[in-house]
Amino acid sequence: MPWYILAMDEKSPIFYGPYQSEDQATQKKLEISSHSGVYDSELFDLPTSNRARAARMVKAQMKDGLTRFRYES
Repeated sequence: MPWYILAMDEKSPIFYGPYQSEDQATQKKLEISSHSGVYDSELFDLPTSNRARAARMVKAQMKDGLTRFRYES
């Protein structure tokens, strides 16, 4: 299953992916976390490689009512 990263910065959530392996996603997560401004990130393995569909799945899982993501690769 493809892997995605949801990162938070001071402006808005940022959605990264898809990545083909957990190792690729974890390495990208470490790169993201080293940047200033990103204070939290989380990995998701989702059953779709369609990023828009994956974003909707993540939004449904989140409890704090996220409405918009910025998308990065």
